[in-house]
Amino acid sequence: MRSYRFTSLLFYTLVMLAVAHTAAADTLTVHWDPSPDPDATGYYLYIGTTPGTYTYRLDVGGATSYVFTSAVAGTAYYFSASSYNASGVEGYPTSEVTGFSNAPPVLTNPGTQSSAPGVAVRLQLLGSDPYGEPVSYKATGLPAGVTVSASTGLITGTPSTIGSYLVTATVSDGLLSASQAFAWAVGSNAKPTLTQPANQTTTGGVAARLQLVATDPEGKPVTYGSTVLPAGLTLTTTTGLISGTPTTAGTTSVTVTASDGALSDSKTFTWTVSSTSTNKPPTLANPGDQSSTLGVAVKLQLSGSDPEGKPLTYSAAGLPAGVTFGATTGAIAGTPTTAGTFTVTAAAKDGVLTSSPVYFKWVVGSSNKAPVITNPGSKSSVIGMALQFKVAATDPEGKALSFKASNLPSGVSINATTGIISGTPGATGSATVTVYASDGVATSSASFPWAITGDKTAPVVTIASSKVDATLKKVTLTGTATDNAAVKQVIWSSSKGGSALVSGTATWSASVPLVTGTNVITISAKDGAGNVGTRQISIAF
Repeated sequence: MRSYRFTSLLFYTLVMLAVAHTAAADTLTVHWDPSPDPDATGYYLYIGTTPGTYTYRLDVGGATSYVFTSAVAGTAYYFSASSYNASGVEGYPTSEVTGFSNAPPVLTNPGTQSSAPGVAVRLQLLGSDPYGEPVSYKATGLPAGVTVSASTGLITGTPSTIGSYLVTATVSDGLLSASQAFAWAVGSNAKPTLTQPANQTTTGGVAARLQLVATDPEGKPVTYGSTVLPAGLTLTTTTGLISGTPTTAGTTSVTVTASDGALSDSKTFTWTVSSTSTNKPPTLANPGDQSSTLGVAVKLQLSGSDPEGKPLTYSAAGLPAGVTFGATTGAIAGTPTTAGTFTVTAAAKDGVLTSSPVYFKWVVGSSNKAPVITNPGSKSSVIGMALQFKVAATDPEGKALSFKASNLPSGVSINATTGIISGTPGATGSATVTVYASDGVATSSASFPWAITGDKTAPVVTIASSKVDATLKKVTLTGTATDNAAVKQVIWSSSKGGSALVSGTATWSASVPLVTGTNVITISAKDGAGNVGTRQISIAF
């Protein structure tokens, strides 16, 4: 429920003061101050969904509030009121104010999660509010060692206990909330898998390379080790690359291992180094990791060279389904028919010697789908008041998104990485804003109306203390002046004459002369839009 407040003066324009709401999504309550005119006997309340056009004209008698129970969540309502006397003569209506029935925020279910103990996790909760109000997050039932940020909704940490957890995540706008439940399994550790290397044959004095390939089920980093290698060869433990130039002929039995720090996998193969020959092996350039789309034709040229200029033939294993290579040309071509990640091994041969193999990954993605963007809905903001809300969008393939927007209000911008729109509107007006989300290939958009209105909220003045100095015939007043934007000026004036600026604005103090009799002192605060709020104190002297 949102609550509206205004001051009523018979035959004069009324001034709307405030709007509030409760958890009820279909109730709006209007409040107003009694008319100071002694002839006022009652009030009319006007309600409509279009500015200046009213569906209801309600005679509420002498009541100073009205509960409107037919509000539809998300709909803007326009209110005005007037007073009337016993003869039925109606005063001038108030200026309009607008209110919305509150609606709960929205939280996307992140789906079932699985992780391993001791492995760091990150999960971003995605919540939004239909009216752009700031939201906070909480989550219960998280695995031990994992927490959620209340301000950002980012779940992080390192699970420490194996088990199955039912997590309930909640997003709140301060009044209403929405929750999503999902399962989170923390499983036991499994050993990495090391691909069996083929038996190796190289020539003494010729550079050699062998890339070990291993994966870990929990995604932990893998380190590599080996028993004795042929003289001249070394293993890089962090990458699994065996390289160097063999110096001694012979056959060596090599055992290599891959470890996640707790468990390991081992494989054994032979490495034969032949005597030094005048023939030198060819070399093959690594083409680098490849990525393509399912059903889209691809081309890749392998590039090899031979020190003696001999003609080369090529081999390639592990290519995606639907892709083939030319043994004499080294041309790889075709149309991938299966999505997935493939490890390709390629080599060049001069008829006698074979180059060191090269390894590269080939990722075939499913057909690209455009991002899904949630329309933020109609927006209404006040000039000079800071605002912030996030454009919610997801990508079906989980790709990172970038954002942009057109026709934003002056003083407002969008973060291209996060999709957060923020700023302080600098001019009134209405426009249709369009926001865009792109995965780098496809772009989706959503358009919504945005109205920037003038500030009609007057500052609120309080008088905290008063201290009379009879000797100096003055009173010292202190207090505060607050506003939805900023207070620009605070002055005092006395019914006995005189006025002046006080010291300070948000927190102020004033020294006011006293004259014999009743001194009515008025403190007036003005904001940048010209709205004025006052507070009076009477001092008998």
